[in-house]
Amino acid sequence: VPLETAGELDKLLFRSENRSQEYFTKCIVDAVDHRVWALSSLTGTVHGFSTADGNNDGERRIGLLAFNRKDIRAQEKQANSRYGLSRCGDDYLIGTAATNRLSVWKVSEALEKFQNSSGKELSMFSSLDSPSDSPEGEGDGEEFSKRQRSLLELPPRMILVEDPGRKFRAGETQWVMDSQILIGSSQVRAKPRTCAVRLFDISAESIVGLYCGIITRTTIDKQHCVSHGLLFASSSTGQAFAWDVRTGRPAFLLRGDAEDRVLGVPGAGSGCVAFTYGAEQESIKCWDLRRPASHAYTMATGNNRVRQLHWHASSASLLANTFSHPGVPHARFGSEKEGLDGYCDHGALSDGLPRRAQHDRSYFGPDAWQSTESQILQYSFENGRSMSSSS
Repeated sequence: VPLETAGELDKLLFRSENRSQEYFTKCIVDAVDHRVWALSSLTGTVHGFSTADGNNDGERRIGLLAFNRKDIRAQEKQANSRYGLSRCGDDYLIGTAATNRLSVWKVSEALEKFQNSSGKELSMFSSLDSPSDSPEGEGDGEEFSKRQRSLLELPPRMILVEDPGRKFRAGETQWVMDSQILIGSSQVRAKPRTCAVRLFDISAESIVGLYCGIITRTTIDKQHCVSHGLLFASSSTGQAFAWDVRTGRPAFLLRGDAEDRVLGVPGAGSGCVAFTYGAEQESIKCWDLRRPASHAYTMATGNNRVRQLHWHASSASLLANTFSHPGVPHARFGSEKEGLDGYCDHGALSDGLPRRAQHDRSYFGPDAWQSTESQILQYSFENGRSMSSSS
């Protein structure tokens, strides 16, 4: 969705209507080259789409990446982990599957392989979308679809992060600089050495840094403060760490709530500011890092819980990807909320209203109702400066 027209869907990149639907759990947007890479946890594949104008829906697919079969089987055995996907510079995409290996794809190779099949592209994907439409004599439609998919898929280059004896399983990753990425652990609880955050060099295929302190599953958001000498990550216990890049030691420790994440952004002058948030919280906390572990203020989100937090540098704005739970109606004006008697987490009616609500959905009007829907909230820090896709 272009930022200057937020609120209206610009392009529908992909809709699967067959019996082997994809389930996209993570997307990476390349705004410069007009591409979107979407990770499907159902099939262990990464789908590339073009968002450039002039492409119809059938021509938007530009690449298809596939996880290693061993990693797919390993992922299926993990109850509390999921696939990970991040970029490394402009050239590589990095995938994880809760194993001790990384899946690495070169973007140019994926685009080239897909383009080389351009003569068969439409016919292949029509079979992918409609497995039953296989040519006569080709056998079962699903088997035919898998054979066609294999011609387009780019397999990964596998890179070993740790020896199996270390019992390390890679979780979330984020690009730091050049060919270096941060790798967090997907283990719920393990030894400190096992759960330490790795700074890994893709080109050298080796660990070049180790950041300790976390002993549980690690979450890592985009790194905006590398030039300020800080790296940020958090643990599932709610502890957020800011490490000094030069020494590898924790510079700041922020104590939040369980499952909180942390996002560090450049502040005024040479300092940085940290924001902590979590899916169970209906607020965003700001931390002033000029005074260690100093909670500066809290920003409200209404009744919305925060899934992910992003920084839009050119407008100095935070973008919060939120959702409303458990479906309590929100009115634009406070007086309209007075029709609700209580906040109910369970037992909501089919239309999302709590059982003790004094008014039905129509009372609030179509423009004042929101129920279990996603919203992106903008918090601007430079006098409400507007956002645009060109900024």
